[in-house]
This record gives sequence, structure tokens and C-alpha cells, in this order.
Amino acid sequence: MFEPPSSLAAFSQVVALVSTTKTAALFSAVGLILTFFALGALVKLMGTGDPATTPRWQKVVAGLSLTAGLVFMVAGPSIALLENSQTKIKLVPKSIALDRLENNERVDWLIRMVPYYPNRQPELAASKLLRLGPEKVKYVFVGSYQELKGRTVESAIAMIGGAYQRGQHVAAVIFTRSGEYPIVPANARGLLQVIQRIEAGVGADIEKPFLKAGRLNEVELANLESDQIHSYRFASYRGHYQRFCQLAHAFRCQKRAFDVSGLISEINADWHPAGAAVTPAVDPCDNSPTYCTHEAWPALRSALEPTFGARVFLMENKPIPDLRNRYLIDFENPAQQLIPEIGDAEVSP
Repeated sequence: MFEPPSSLAAFSQVVALVSTTKTAALFSAVGLILTFFALGALVKLMGTGDPATTPRWQKVVAGLSLTAGLVFMVAGPSIALLENSQTKIKLVPKSIALDRLENNERVDWLIRMVPYYPNRQPELAASKLLRLGPEKVKYVFVGSYQELKGRTVESAIAMIGGAYQRGQHVAAVIFTRSGEYPIVPANARGLLQVIQRIEAGVGADIEKPFLKAGRLNEVELANLESDQIHSYRFASYRGHYQRFCQLAHAFRCQKRAFDVSGLISEINADWHPAGAAVTPAVDPCDNSPTYCTHEAWPALRSALEPTFGARVFLMENKPIPDLRNRYLIDFENPAQQLIPEIGDAEVSP
């Protein structure tokens, strides 16, 4: 059955596709011209009333024109599809990612990548994953899919602070954010919020807490109360950054002394209190890091930029079936394979 809305939408999509490349547009235009010429010639021939008196060459020209026109019209969209499939995925520049970090711009799609040895750890294959992380962990790190797509899987893992070894496969879970599993920007403020939630959680068996009574004053506690997206912008907690950074750094370097450390994904040297994964030249726990001394974003950004990888976030360790619009992908050659373009649509707030 003919459905006008669907047919019009399909036609519009074809026109939009063809217009993306000059070659496809040229082929389609030539095809249309030849087709109209052939149809006009056929109408004229039929109007003579006696096909037997029509010269043979006119029939041949009309038939060939119609055939060529149809071939060119079909070739146009085909060429567009081929060229688009070979077009490189547009990467998010580091400068844009840093702007997004400063302003805590909304993330629509998330990605979690798990390197594993297929022979020794078959249970970590994408098709067999039960949760985003190990069962005992309550919060795991995830990255922004939009800021990692188009890169090799190996480099994407490095950008979000993952550890990958040659010979490993990588199980990736791509999914949309949801109010059912809020994400927390993994800056110093967000990390303290997660620690606070776990230690104050119902049934939490915490004998050695990190945030003991009195460790945070009333003003600092008040700042940690908000989980609105704007509250994670650097400007919103700038006055607390140095203090929150020092606390987060102390937790990272003394994490074995606190029970909550086993309930959060590993926080290692590649984590930066601004909320990013980095490639540090030295272990910050072996030195006195300068990143907690910055009072303004320009100075912090300047120090962060040379080693910046990508933004990172913390979220509850949810079962895979609970994730919305999920894609499960197993990468067998992470050094060569790219994080694919999945046509990610914007997610409503």
C-alpha cells in the first residue's frame, strides 16, 4: 500500500544522501536528464499513432536513453553510500573536550570498555557480561562515547585511563544516559560525593571510613549536596576546588586504608581531580602535585592540556539489561579497529 508520509520521507532521505557528494549529485542529475529526455521521446513516438512508421534509430535512442537514465539515477545514491562509508568519523578535538570539561556539558551516550584475554577470561566477552564492572564494585568509570568514537579501541582505552595489553580483546558497552542510573562527573567533587553516598548508604559495612565526622565543614558539605548538572562546572565549585582536590588526592594515595576504595573502580595515577584521565609522567603519589594549587580554570587547563586524555564519569555498576539503547561489541583487534559511528541521537533530558 502506498503511504505518502513514508514515501516522502524516504525520498527526502535519498535527496539528502545524494547531495552529500558532488559525484553522486552529478550522476543523479545526468540520470534525471536522460530519463526525462527518454520519456519525452517515448511520448512523442506514441503520439504518432503508428509505431511502424517510426524510424528504428529513434526507438533505439529512446530506449538507450531511458536505460542509461535509470542506471545513472541508481548509481547516484550508491556512490553516495560508498563515499560516506569511507569517510572518516569526525573526531572531537582536545580543545573542545576541555571546554566541555570546564562547563560539564551534557553527555548523551556513554561507553565502558573491558580488556580481557579470550582464552583465560571468556566470561568477560561482551555477550557474557552481566554488569558494567565486577560484582563487588558499586561505582565504575565510564567515558563519553561521542568524544571517543572514530579512534582506535586501543587509543580510546588509553584516553580514559584503561589498561590494555597486546593480545587482549576488548568488550565494549555503548548506551544512553538515563535518570535511572545518573552519572557523576569524576572530578574531585564528584568523587567525594560518591564516597559520601557509599559510606552513608543503607547497609554499608564500613569500618574504616574516609569521610569521618568533621573532615568536611558545613560549607563544604552544603556544596556537595547538589547533583544538578551546573553544580559540576568548575566555576560552580571553584572556591572549593583546592580543598576537594587535596582530599581526593589523599584518598587516591592512601586508598588501601579505607573500606570504600574496594567499592569504586581503581583510582590510579592516570586520574586527574579535574575529572579527566591523563597520561602522567610521574606517579602523583610520589610527588607533591601542583594541580591542587590552581585557583582559576585557565591555569588548570594549561597544566592539564599536555597530558589530557578524555573526560571520565562515575556511575552505579548496573546490570547490562538495565542499560538503555545498549550496543555490545567485541573487538578482536583493538589496535586497528575503531570505535564505530552508531548514528547516536540526542537524548532528551
